[in-house]
Amino acid sequence: MKKILVLLVIIIAFSQSTHIDNCLAQWVYQYTAVQYSLLNKIQFPTENVGYAVGEQPQSPRSVFLKTTNSGINWMNMNISLSFPTDLIEMSFVNENTGYICGRSIDIYKTTNGGLNWITIPVPYYDNQIWNSMQFLDANTGFVAGRYGLSVKTTNGGLNWTAMDTAYSSVYDLYFLNGSTGFMGDGSSHVLKTTNGGNNWSTTYLTDTNGTGYSLQKIDFANNNTGYVVGINTVTGAIFKTTDNGNTWKNILISSNGLFCIKVVNYSNLYVTGENNNVLYSSNFGNSWINQIVPTSQGTMNSICFSNSTTGYLTVANEIYKTTNGGVRIVNISTEIPNEFKLYQNYPNPFNSSTKIKFQINKKDRIKILLFDIKGAEISPKGGLVNEYLDPGVYEYLLNSDNLTSGLYFCKFVTNNKSETIKLMIIK
Repeated sequence: MKKILVLLVIIIAFSQSTHIDNCLAQWVYQYTAVQYSLLNKIQFPTENVGYAVGEQPQSPRSVFLKTTNSGINWMNMNISLSFPTDLIEMSFVNENTGYICGRSIDIYKTTNGGLNWITIPVPYYDNQIWNSMQFLDANTGFVAGRYGLSVKTTNGGLNWTAMDTAYSSVYDLYFLNGSTGFMGDGSSHVLKTTNGGNNWSTTYLTDTNGTGYSLQKIDFANNNTGYVVGINTVTGAIFKTTDNGNTWKNILISSNGLFCIKVVNYSNLYVTGENNNVLYSSNFGNSWINQIVPTSQGTMNSICFSNSTTGYLTVANEIYKTTNGGVRIVNISTEIPNEFKLYQNYPNPFNSSTKIKFQINKKDRIKILLFDIKGAEISPKGGLVNEYLDPGVYEYLLNSDNLTSGLYFCKFVTNNKSETIKLMIIK
């Protein structure tokens, strides 16, 4: 006889939970690096192999983590560098060849997946901090940092050429190809080159209130459409271009500073910053929702995706993962309903997944939790869904990958409403 489990899916505002089932979560805790460390960058050159770099207050200062099984396990590589330094950036062109840099004038290169590192001196610059790095392939790369200094190599770091300086420290650079690239500096300037860094044009960005920002991260969906995020002492902002960086428009002002943006599948945007929310847009930044990450830690410094739905982010010294793009709820109509209502899921019974349709008639917080037949909560920390939603009609996708056949109960609760339906899984 097939074992029957009963799970209650309950939406309760602000309650806490413990993680059991990874596949059902939006962003699920994976790993904690050494105590008091800070992970500054995460990257997956393949779906299985990923790296994270950071810093720690104690010797050897450098933090370098590696996974070969999509983040199930992470290894602290305990790398030995010629000069112990905090690591800020990295760029891997494949699972073996990559570069790292940070609070040191030197750049380091590996060709065997981080087992060994070659020191690559960069001439001209003393007391430098490298904030940003991008290699297009094993040979061509760009690095920028403090004092607005930036350099370029076309032979894997054997030689470096100085590029024009920015107005202040450069916090990110992004090249579409070997010719066209962009830099964002700490004084709200976006710099653009169309000849591989020999010359740069400059655009000063301000939000709709006329306020400037320290520009932290740049990403492009294609040659024309790109985004940059920034921070000042009070707010954060997102800017967008649709003409290859010739003009920029402020599309969002956030109450929190913003540090990283990632474009996935052209139209999906993920933005991280000073709190435990991931700002998510599925329509080029026209509207946004919050994806809440179950952490009490601080700033989310980095986010990346290994495919269209599998993503990773760092929060202080923690790593979190999603396998569904962090998205389980889709707005299918913005027409304001007359009442709150939960519809029967379809299909039902179901095997792998089912859609649950519901509507809300006012802005409310939605949180979905799971409980087993004994009443023990089996949700990930923070719940399956924990979002403020505007009035409208939505569909929630429930996957049954790690659920057995049986009867389930789905209960949706807003701040003052709740309804329950029965679900049946047959495998």
